[in-house]
Amino acid sequence: MSPDLITAALLAAPAAILGPVCIAGHLITARHDDTALAAAVAARPTPGNPGGPGEGEPLPDPADLAEVITLHPRRDRAA
Repeated sequence: MSPDLITAALLAAPAAILGPVCIAGHLITARHDDTALAAAVAARPTPGNPGGPGEGEPLPDPADLAEVITLHPRRDRAA
């Protein structure tokens, strides 16, 4: 066998093995992206379909909420 043929085989073998694997991965990813896009479009509220952001129960008054974390004034640490 000639050295050129051996070199060509060594260079082509990884592409022949990994090429279909990479292409299959790209196709699967594209299918998942299409499914996610379809789900996002279906979940988008339309004027006749209630349930979008801003609809439903009103937000409570901030004065009625309990204080969960006590915030201390910032202390000067340069002392």
